[in-house]
Amino acid sequence: MTERAAQPTNPALPVAADINQIETTPQQLSALVEGQPEFVLHHKAAPDAWSITEILGHLLDHERLVPATRFANVLTMANPTFESYDQNALVQEGGYATANASDLVSAFDQLRSQTAAMLRALTPAQWTRTGTRADQSTVTLAQLVSQLAAHDRDHLAQLDTALRHAPGANR
Repeated sequence: MTERAAQPTNPALPVAADINQIETTPQQLSALVEGQPEFVLHHKAAPDAWSITEILGHLLDHERLVPATRFANVLTMANPTFESYDQNALVQEGGYATANASDLVSAFDQLRSQTAAMLRALTPAQWTRTGTRADQSTVTLAQLVSQLAAHDRDHLAQLDTALRHAPGANR
């Protein structure tokens, strides 16, 4: 796990708080899963629910698809269109149900550090660049970053809830 404190964010950035969330998510994930027994990390609360490792795998997939691809396309192309993806299929194909949680967090951390560095280097004009979703709605890079931070918060809360209710969890 890369140890890094959130760097001071320029308050003029349109998404300063979101960047701080994005930077600290890997440490929050690590703290949630550290010391948990494997059976807890692979436990499913319901047959159609994701296990903790599957949620971590989803976050890794999402990091590969959204910041690494969509953000890059917004910065290098004129109003690119974003393809939708089947998150459940990716989780299943990734084999995350039996994956090692620490390895998933480590891989996520590596990608996320690249995302954070890229975001900190953006110019004011780059924050207003746009892309088009599959539903034809237009979104700015600043909006995509805010949505990424919200996605992180949602899954951190989901993980916390899963651990509070998982039999044998160290909480």
